[in-house]
Amino acid sequence: MTSDQINTYRTELLSLAASLDRSLAQDRREVRREDEPDVAGGPIPSTDDMPNAGADEVEAGLIMSEERLLAEVTAALDRIDSGTFGVCTDCGRRIGKDRLDALPYARQCIRCAQVARAVAD
Repeated sequence: MTSDQINTYRTELLSLAASLDRSLAQDRREVRREDEPDVAGGPIPSTDDMPNAGADEVEAGLIMSEERLLAEVTAALDRIDSGTFGVCTDCGRRIGKDRLDALPYARQCIRCAQVARAVAD
């Protein structure tokens, strides 16, 4: 892989990491926001008899997914720094360009990813 290709992936991964950081910050603010006051003087009473626990679960799941994806992106940036980016962590073969173009944080080649998915199912 050329240094220009590596730099392109680095730029894409850094952009994705920044986007995930912003999204996580916003999602965490949303989770903490409970009957926030819209005006000075206190919260506006809720018209709901029951809090929407389902929405909280969805938000928590979204945060967990974003955190996992950010960890994968950070690990890919670490692999770039260590010179192992684009090499499958399982079999040591090169990860195909099409796969990296689709998932620049991929740590496995398509074959190893398929095997891992089959084992998990």
